[in-house]
Amino acid sequence: MSERRFGPFVLKRRLGSGGMAQVWEAVPDEGGAPVALKYMLGDASRSRFLAEMKLSAGLRHPHVVEVFRSGIDEGHPWIAMELLHGATLAELRRRETGPWPAGLVLELARQLLEGLEAVHALGVVHRDVKPSNVFLTRDGTLRLIDLGIALASDGERTRTESGAMVGSVRYASPEQVRGEALDARTDLYAVGLILFELLSGRRAFDQPTDLAVMSALMFLPSPRLAGAAPSVSPELDEVVWGAMQRDPARRPGTARELREQLERVALSPRWSAADVAQWLQRLPEPPADSPSGSTPSLDAEPVNTGTVAPRASALPAPEPAPEPARAVTPRRRRRVAVALSALAVVALAAGGAAVAFRAQPPPPASEAPRLPQAALEPAPEAVEPEAPPPPALPAEAVPEESPAPEPARRSRPDARPSAVRASARPAALGWLTVSVEEGWGNVWVDRRMVGETPLFRVPLSPGAHRVELVRSDSKRQVRSVDVHANRDVRIRFPR
Repeated sequence: MSERRFGPFVLKRRLGSGGMAQVWEAVPDEGGAPVALKYMLGDASRSRFLAEMKLSAGLRHPHVVEVFRSGIDEGHPWIAMELLHGATLAELRRRETGPWPAGLVLELARQLLEGLEAVHALGVVHRDVKPSNVFLTRDGTLRLIDLGIALASDGERTRTESGAMVGSVRYASPEQVRGEALDARTDLYAVGLILFELLSGRRAFDQPTDLAVMSALMFLPSPRLAGAAPSVSPELDEVVWGAMQRDPARRPGTARELREQLERVALSPRWSAADVAQWLQRLPEPPADSPSGSTPSLDAEPVNTGTVAPRASALPAPEPAPEPARAVTPRRRRRVAVALSALAVVALAAGGAAVAFRAQPPPPASEAPRLPQAALEPAPEAVEPEAPPPPALPAEAVPEESPAPEPARRSRPDARPSAVRASARPAALGWLTVSVEEGWGNVWVDRRMVGETPLFRVPLSPGAHRVELVRSDSKRQVRSVDVHANRDVRIRFPR
């Protein structure tokens, strides 16, 4: 069997693969220790890859992955990095799903922030700090990896020419979601999200879709650790909450400032890298087919950089992907269409605010009652909406098997409820906004599903309305509200 080659390297095994590049364990032709070789597949992200080559060449720090050399072979840029042995925080979270010890988290934060200090000292913003880009070696040393979408702090904005956000939505900052210019504080927001997750065992914003997360990032206040992890000290809660402020001006100004705030938190005993290494040894073993080595980009939190198809060349053919393909069913396509239509409706009602609601797939019957699908507009097989202005409550086709506060029947195109027809042209409407202190849920108004929290400016006819929140754990909360014409009504449900 002929050996796989790329440029001056012999390829041994693939460590990771993404839209724009692959990473292999490789041995240089001249001999020596194996390296992690990252090479670009296509041309669409060439400028980003070349920028990573340039940035990596200027970085030498114990908490940033080391780049030995880089080059271009047959038009394909490549980077040879140190081969790390350990796992990313994303992999470790899958093995240890609950809250992590505060001493461990603060030691990891110290190392991560020291690495970010070195990156920021070059005038660079990482823009994609997330658990799958933070690597923990077996000796307890943390490495920040993957500068593929980093940029100079006075450089481009946060969206591509096609309008797609650059970075991972679930660890993005509010200004990143809005497409604004970024500085080092956007990386500190991501650090705050990671600290919250490690200390509490869950994400700060755990909405089920990326669109719902983006909406929450822009409009909802950051949660406190006191509600998710009562054992965390108020002092540590305050520091983490400060890093997660929606306004960048209210966050720490630099990585060093945040690191010093964490160092002042009273905690005994403090952990060291050796303590971290011992903790790693006590974790359950990873699956036998889990690759070890440097994996700059995993699929746990995909980065929004676009999809690049590899062109035909002398590059080795990709190996079969270990994960099974996910089929696209008609129901899944319908969910996408519903989410997009909801986004358009709410954007118009809110004056351009991009908010969307997703149909939450029901949990198994043994765990909790099913939650019905959320839709602001009828699905393709439901009733066509009448001419604007919109009705007080949009009609919706509810599946017969979905439980609701009262029995629901599928609407027929020729039998639209008279109440909806009567309110199709109201003289004036009011608006309803609903949020929750923690978690998420589906919102029902007058026993009709209108969306998923956070819910923004749903048009309602003036008068009294019954608002019910059905949480993901099937807990129900009810409020009565009076809606007035051309006025906003805001409801915030407690935990």
